[in-house]
Amino acid sequence: MSVILDEFYVPRESAIVDILKAYPEAREVYQLTIIDFFNNIKKIINSIGSPLDEIRGKIGEIRDLLTSEDPQFGNNASEFYALVTKVKNDIEPVLDELSSPSIGSFYGYDIPKEDQEKLYSYLNSLKERMVRMIAHRIRTPFSNITTSAYLVDRVYQTTGNFQDQRILGRMNVIEDCLNEFIEIFEELEDFIAVSFKLDRHGESIDVIPSEHLAYIFTDLKEEEVFRNTSINIEFEGAPSNIKVEMDQLKRALRYILINSIDFASAERELEIQVLIRTEQREEKERVYVYIHDNGQGIKPSELSKVFEPFYTQDMVGIDFAKLPGTGCGLGLSIAKGLIERYGNIEIYSEYGIGTTVALDFKVRN
Repeated sequence: MSVILDEFYVPRESAIVDILKAYPEAREVYQLTIIDFFNNIKKIINSIGSPLDEIRGKIGEIRDLLTSEDPQFGNNASEFYALVTKVKNDIEPVLDELSSPSIGSFYGYDIPKEDQEKLYSYLNSLKERMVRMIAHRIRTPFSNITTSAYLVDRVYQTTGNFQDQRILGRMNVIEDCLNEFIEIFEELEDFIAVSFKLDRHGESIDVIPSEHLAYIFTDLKEEEVFRNTSINIEFEGAPSNIKVEMDQLKRALRYILINSIDFASAERELEIQVLIRTEQREEKERVYVYIHDNGQGIKPSELSKVFEPFYTQDMVGIDFAKLPGTGCGLGLSIAKGLIERYGNIEIYSEYGIGTTVALDFKVRN
């Protein structure tokens, strides 16, 4: 299960859990540092959000002019490139400030030096991963938008051909990148939300039949991102009741499925098998959900890190634009935080073979 420490969620696998539990001063340093990190993330989202809306509105106008073959398309394409270039230059200082969050001082706190070093090392590692991942994930689509805007302008000015496939292709790239920003920001906001104390007694938490879990997967299969993926669902055992919040559980399951798609094997077509089963273990009845994929799997050396925030394995050289859901390396961390409001989550994997995510929930009959 998760650990809740003074309003904050901490993954149980974290190497600093025992330190945080033992020393209130350590929790204070941890919390102030994380709040500083979160404030910087929120600042980036707020700073970039409005310019992105302006770009999104402008690209809509340009798309209409292109479709109607209006000669004003040329002027608007040039103006759009100038706008994108300005926004890109404006956000660079914002991204540079992302590296400014500081780690709180331990001066005057009664914490053993060895534990201070562990806590500092953990927070510094988290900060470095956060800065590297967020800056990369934001700069990459902006660079693609800028390059595409330039090519749309130049190709049209050179050819005057509204139907030039280079123009149409680059317009699609721009719109895909704008949608990518939506995914990135939603993932960051989900991570911030799940990192605070979780209300397990809210009005939206219901006791539901376990077979309703299958309906969640059926709904997810209808989403565009999953339509070309084979997702098979099976149900075993007697129907039982569990206590969950359906929307939050659906969000967690979506992140798990997206992770399977992002790291599918290039050698075979991805298949995801879902088994929902009621089991009796150690005189306790629980509902288990096994989500197995035949993707590339996770290396043994990295398996213990998969729930760490801002951690994504083997990202060097990967084209993020071709991955349908890869955000900032937060998907499984968010899924863990959401699932552990109501149950447990474990992950097993064999590199080159596939991965199984196992969830279990207490029966509420």
